[in-house]
Amino acid sequence: MNSTRVLAVCIRKIPSALVGVIGPLNELHEQGIIQFQFKDHASLTNEDLAAADVVVSIRGSEQFDLELVRESKRLNKLVIYYLDDDLLNITEKSLSYEYFQSASIRSIIQEIMHASDRLWTTSDVIADRYKAFFSSIVLVNAPALLLDNDKRIEESNNDRIVIGFAGGLDHQYFFDEFMEKPIRRIIQDYGGRVRFQFVGARPKLVDELNLDYIPYEHNHAVYKNLMHQLKWDIGLAPLPYSMFHSCKYFNKYLEYGAIGAAGIYSNVKPYTRVITNGINGILVDNTENSWIEAMKSLIEQASIRNSIRQNAYDHISSHFSKKSVAMDIYQKNKDIFFYQSDICKPNQVKLRRSRNFFLWNKIRSIVKIHGFKTPIHILNRIKLYIKNKY
Repeated sequence: MNSTRVLAVCIRKIPSALVGVIGPLNELHEQGIIQFQFKDHASLTNEDLAAADVVVSIRGSEQFDLELVRESKRLNKLVIYYLDDDLLNITEKSLSYEYFQSASIRSIIQEIMHASDRLWTTSDVIADRYKAFFSSIVLVNAPALLLDNDKRIEESNNDRIVIGFAGGLDHQYFFDEFMEKPIRRIIQDYGGRVRFQFVGARPKLVDELNLDYIPYEHNHAVYKNLMHQLKWDIGLAPLPYSMFHSCKYFNKYLEYGAIGAAGIYSNVKPYTRVITNGINGILVDNTENSWIEAMKSLIEQASIRNSIRQNAYDHISSHFSKKSVAMDIYQKNKDIFFYQSDICKPNQVKLRRSRNFFLWNKIRSIVKIHGFKTPIHILNRIKLYIKNKY
């Protein structure tokens, strides 16, 4: 019997797709367990869908995603819906709030979920909140793709401590809320003994205090090399306490631990799922004093800082390598990964695709959500992109 052919599809190769799906399924492909390929909306062909036994819709929310799922089911493919965010309850602070609050988008997401055979998620909270939509749910971790098994954690006894934060644009609002005063205090108390660096998100302090800023790098190989080269001693991971944020995955822990940084994390889910306070990270309440004291303790106590760095790296290497996560995904989806769909020819596939189709579909979606404010919305997104790119 031929190995099962798995096709994963997403609007584009976003970080969620790369970390949660593409990374581990590529590992299974390389081991010869499955045949796997990823396609974004624009590159997907009739031949791709015809050849697939299993289709993974990654965070599908567009009309094309719904059509893809419906066509996959018509052709007797098994459909898995991958979800690592609470898309039906996006916080109003998010840049994508208006999009996901649109009645049409919410309807599409729910139709996709109802039509899918299984939910694949990294969050126990999502598994519980979305269980009514699915007959089958699989909860698995995502791997630490920044992990370098050839790396050795060298002791951090630097005279100048580098403290970093890496995150998306959506993280700026709560970073400013929680971290502005603590960072000002640390700079006031330690001066040139500390150095702050920011990757991706650009908090207000960057420009006010002339702190180091590096735009987000979309090429993952380049991003991985960049994060290792920065040689952070301490990584910051503030996160609000809310139901929405509790659905997040602990990516910061996996990234900071993989690059050898001692992480300080908000004492909320998802970090409480994986951090043992004082062992592989520091958990803090979201108060000014708690953040200040945690940073001070790691700045001043090299032995604690180095112990946390090593423990985190060892834990991640043992439990979150691409290989170990891939095998966990395989074991929990054996029924899916042995599935063989009906023989299908490309001319049997009825799926609208073209670059013009995707462009106009996106424009219609934006106009439907923002109405006469569409030009303002587009201009604001361009301004935000330019600000964080340069």
